Amino acid sequence: MVRLRSLCAGLALCLIASRAPARDDPPTAFSQKVTAAVADWEAEDWRRGLLKLHPSKFTWQSDYYLEVAPEEPALGRTMQNALESAWANAATDGDDVPVSMAGAKPMGQDVIAKTLRWDYAFDKNLSVWGVAKTARGGYLPFHINCDTAHPDQYGGDRCLRGATTLLVLIQRGQIVMPEPPEPLTVPGWESQYLADGTSVLTLRQVMGTRQATVYATAPSALSATGLRDSITRFADALIDEDDKAPGPLKWVGTATNPWIRRSLPGSVDKTAVQMAGSVNLPDGRTVLVGVRCPNEQWLKDCAYAVDRTLQAVRSGQVEHRRQAAIAATQIPPPAGGLQDGQIAGLYTTGGNTMGAGGFMTGYSIDSPLFLRDGTAKRAFDRPPALIDPAASRRAEPRAWGRWTRSGNQIIVTWSDGDTDTIKVTPTNAMTAGRRGMKLSGKYRHVSGSGNIAFGGGNSVLSESSYSFFPDGTFSSDRSTSFMAGGGPGAEGASAMGGSRGAGTRGHYEVDGYTLKLTYPDGRVTRMSFAVYAHERDQLNREGLMLNGTYYFKDSDREPRTRSPGVLGIHRLLSRGGRPLSFFTTAGQVSDYCGASRRSAPSAVDARQAGGARFRVACLS
Repeated sequence: MVRLRSLCAGLALCLIASRAPARDDPPTAFSQKVTAAVADWEAEDWRRGLLKLHPSKFTWQSDYYLEVAPEEPALGRTMQNALESAWANAATDGDDVPVSMAGAKPMGQDVIAKTLRWDYAFDKNLSVWGVAKTARGGYLPFHINCDTAHPDQYGGDRCLRGATTLLVLIQRGQIVMPEPPEPLTVPGWESQYLADGTSVLTLRQVMGTRQATVYATAPSALSATGLRDSITRFADALIDEDDKAPGPLKWVGTATNPWIRRSLPGSVDKTAVQMAGSVNLPDGRTVLVGVRCPNEQWLKDCAYAVDRTLQAVRSGQVEHRRQAAIAATQIPPPAGGLQDGQIAGLYTTGGNTMGAGGFMTGYSIDSPLFLRDGTAKRAFDRPPALIDPAASRRAEPRAWGRWTRSGNQIIVTWSDGDTDTIKVTPTNAMTAGRRGMKLSGKYRHVSGSGNIAFGGGNSVLSESSYSFFPDGTFSSDRSTSFMAGGGPGAEGASAMGGSRGAGTRGHYEVDGYTLKLTYPDGRVTRMSFAVYAHERDQLNREGLMLNGTYYFKDSDREPRTRSPGVLGIHRLLSRGGRPLSFFTTAGQVSDYCGASRRSAPSAVDARQAGGARFRVACLS
């Protein structure tokens, strides 16, 4: 154990002179302030409940960094209590045993910390876990790590001085941290906020094949007499479809604070545990909290996340952030953006993309945004009101170019010198929707990644979808599935798993090139919107362009239209004749059909006759 005071006699003496920013156009305003204070440091966005600051010469994964958690209310706790709560699960690399926060020492004004020297491989690390009392009276958890084995790179006092300088400035409020993007955050856990107001925390193992999950609902008024029934219904709703034959409910806790616990013997892990209970806000409303822990080895991690969740909810911090996030989305778009009348239209093109496992089984349909003044933007990735052409050209000059049309061809010359030629056909022109247009059906976008195609054993398949109803309501859904191990050349057993997030119905409004989505919790999202011109007046449309991403209509009857492909390529077309995906082998066709929830093709015509053209269709 080493006291940090032995290296810097109090945080104030560790301050170094502010210098001019070391780079132009930093990625965030917060990072810009960090660089202004310490020229060779920068900041990342929120990741797993923490803001990471680090020397600019290293990536965020290096051994030189300052991590800061969101400020939290004191709630009558001592600094030692806050330290033990914040870093109860702190551990060093390669060691699953938590580092005890006992024996923490003062480190400068209104700061206490636990320091530890430890070795890992060729690194000699100095780690500091601490809590700083802010000017507002709250507590700011932080973690510093410096590799002292390489002073020629950034080791020793240089790393420590940069980290402590920034910590003091944040503590004093001279550098203001941005609010986390989700209402509920816990260090080390991924956060998600669902459309119905539920907060979800997830912790995954390195391979991603096992995970723990914590849920916290939006607050509601629940009677004390009906609390147990509400907890039971909530717990039943959290049972995964793969958790067959869940064990019986056991009531634990107290009469005034009841919790349930049950085992999930039908789970993949065979020993998963579920618990559910409640916590009250200062205004008396109730939030239901549940946790699913994959096995008993994860119980300490799960208990830590639940304790942090209960504390954040009980203090009112989560609800304050939630309401602030909702209010921020309800602000009208700024003036100065594009008007629909300035847009000439869109004409779609397609190209290969990487699919699940790393195979080139994806096919992306894209379209530049063509303006009437002869300029073009590479992607229609946000609604017109949020596109300020002059500001966008300054911030992202490579995204802009100029276009001309000659007959049925559009030629685009981009600012970096690249050119694209787009053939205009009766079926690839996209246009705005009519105000008040009704939509119907489920539209989804599938993407993937991985390395099975290159001899590895990992595959990821992601899907997002929107379901629209003619009554003006919608729901959204997204899921991720993965496979680790078991691929060609990979060692170890195969493992599969995934996550899913779904929302209840909100309301949608189409107005020209903008789609406005109002979620059940009151949040408002605006997206760029376009439909194929020849489908605009139909209720049944094969696809929608949302924020520059093409979503295909998901139908019970799968596309059957087939068309010859190019040499050596399998080509799958939609009913309207537009390409859905390209393949290089028949095996990849089968993979795609399965991944896309289609049955395997009934036949693949792979004969070399007539120019060696292949034909394939995924048939139901």
